[in-house]
Amino acid sequence: MPLCKYRYMILNCVNFTQFFLKKTCIQIVIIANALHQNKYLQLFLPRIETNMGTFSRTLIKGIAKEQMLDLVRAEYPIGRVEIIDHENNAIFFDRKNYPFVLFDAYLAGWTEMVLEFRMSAAEHDGFLSGISGRFETTVIFGYNQTTTGDARFTVFKNGHNVRSIYQKSEFGPHRIITVEDFGSKFPYEQHFTYPPVGEDTTRGYLLDYEDIQEMFKDAGYTGPVNLNSDEKYYHLEWINE
Repeated sequence: MPLCKYRYMILNCVNFTQFFLKKTCIQIVIIANALHQNKYLQLFLPRIETNMGTFSRTLIKGIAKEQMLDLVRAEYPIGRVEIIDHENNAIFFDRKNYPFVLFDAYLAGWTEMVLEFRMSAAEHDGFLSGISGRFETTVIFGYNQTTTGDARFTVFKNGHNVRSIYQKSEFGPHRIITVEDFGSKFPYEQHFTYPPVGEDTTRGYLLDYEDIQEMFKDAGYTGPVNLNSDEKYYHLEWINE
């Protein structure tokens, strides 16, 4: 067979594979996000965003979402507020803005917040630490960017950052660097050997979102299931200034 025909066949196979994978990934995201609307599955199924494979979760203990709404408004430039029965990160795309989303967590006594980022996964630390200190409570944050490999887990208790591990990507060439690692390891991560701060993760353990979900429990995200959720998702338009 002529070489050009081989090339034509290979290109057809590649095109079909790319189309199939794209359609499959879209269906997986749709199904996973639909399942996540069931509060009884949220403990086991992390929220999936289509924004470059970003997984993010913030848990605040003992502060109702309505009170969190006022706290966010006092800290950030907030425009419209919409309340619907599910999460929709494209709700303010008409003005090229992303939302912060507040809703009842799966476990009673906790509020979950979806944060957006413009610079880094640490840019909201001041806000989260301030809430933790002011209300003498626990705030837990987990983040994983599956496209780049970035991962972060941090815990604030009574205004103090008691544990933080942050593995951040750099480019030229691409590598993932440990930029933070302080506080005592939680039980789940005791066997992980992280690279020293400033070194890349080829020399140690690279966190993923499954790890972070387990570390939430070590940080105190435990207790009875929330049977009184009102299924209201507060979407706060974060104005892009």
